[in-house]
Amino acid sequence: MMMMVGSARKKKKKKNKKSPTTSPLKEAFRTQQLNLTESWKKMGGWSVPANIRPRILNVLESEEHIRCIVAELENPRCLIISFRGTANIQNMLTDCSAWRVAPDDFGMMSKENLLRNKGVYVHSGFWSAYMSIRTQVLGAIADYLNPKISSLKDAHYHTQREDFPIITTGHSLGGALACLSALDLGTLQGFRPGSTEGKKSTSFEVGCVTFGQPRVGNRPFARLVDRVVPAFIRIVYERDVITGQPSIPLLFKHAGLEAVVDDKGNCIPDPSFVERTFMGSRTNFASHSLGKY
Repeated sequence: MMMMVGSARKKKKKKNKKSPTTSPLKEAFRTQQLNLTESWKKMGGWSVPANIRPRILNVLESEEHIRCIVAELENPRCLIISFRGTANIQNMLTDCSAWRVAPDDFGMMSKENLLRNKGVYVHSGFWSAYMSIRTQVLGAIADYLNPKISSLKDAHYHTQREDFPIITTGHSLGGALACLSALDLGTLQGFRPGSTEGKKSTSFEVGCVTFGQPRVGNRPFARLVDRVVPAFIRIVYERDVITGQPSIPLLFKHAGLEAVVDDKGNCIPDPSFVERTFMGSRTNFASHSLGKY
């Protein structure tokens, strides 16, 4: 009898030693500790450094209830612009404004004739939402580039800001705005101090990483984004229905490299036709939740 009790205790101890395994990729998404610079280089290869600690610089919000966080990463040195996803009724109305518009250029400091008369059409709601917060985003970047120098230490730190990448990111609606922002920031003119009008002045590289992003524009728009922002990764959770919206392929086309993930943490960058067939159709609304990403 004592032997049976002892063996039962041993079995319990063995069970306690077991713990649910979490893939490094899924853990990286949960803790938001992706090394995005390495992701650009590998286009699907991921690592999880322990020393990434973003420092929030500014929280912006527009009259259309679009919210954006501007943050800085020390290692690797880069500026993060993160757009909030759908969070209220106003954001839902923005999502539903899916008719296309032929926009003029972005406006102040935008490259001339970037969009006008190029056959570019974009989602009306996404365009209006981004334009409502664009001035604030540019202002936050300008403040970062030109900090108030109060000591020699600050002056030395300022010199290290001359060459750094900017990464735009967001989930759902935020991903669509991040796509527009990356195109805008990658084509600015006369933005940095000392630049001359008519010459490209952005010395920083612009990248974009989105999660559960819907389609933003048509095929000419997608080609333009791919040319201006080659470091563009779209993370898609398997069967996420929103990533296929608006669901008119001839009118809307995705840009960037797609990387599909599942609940086991598997990641398939740029899946082939056969791989997409086995993944099944994207018809699940629950797969779009932020918790899945």
